[in-house]
Amino acid sequence: MNLKYYRDDWSLTEAFHNPHTLFHDTNHVANNDRFSIKTSSIETKHSAQDVIVIRQIVNKTKIAWLLMFLLIMSPGLGLVVGLHTRRAEVGIAVSAGLFALASFLQGLAAWFHG
Repeated sequence: MNLKYYRDDWSLTEAFHNPHTLFHDTNHVANNDRFSIKTSSIETKHSAQDVIVIRQIVNKTKIAWLLMFLLIMSPGLGLVVGLHTRRAEVGIAVSAGLFALASFLQGLAAWFHG
């Protein structure tokens, strides 16, 4: 599909997440008739028609803060656990586990965004 023009419709986005917002909207169908299927005869050419495209918007700022938090906390939490248990290997394991979690989340963010 080749989209020449698109715009975000926040009312439809809100309705997608919370369908109850449309409960009192009596003009919703009339306001969004551009999405209805137009009937045409075989002789007439098809004109451009609006469609609803559902896409996921990734908030890069929230993901960056989460990754920075995990990357800062992984050595700190590993150090606290290692000192509390008096076993360096446990602290290193906790630190490595949190670092692996941060790497996994970064990969997921790149995959969803890409």
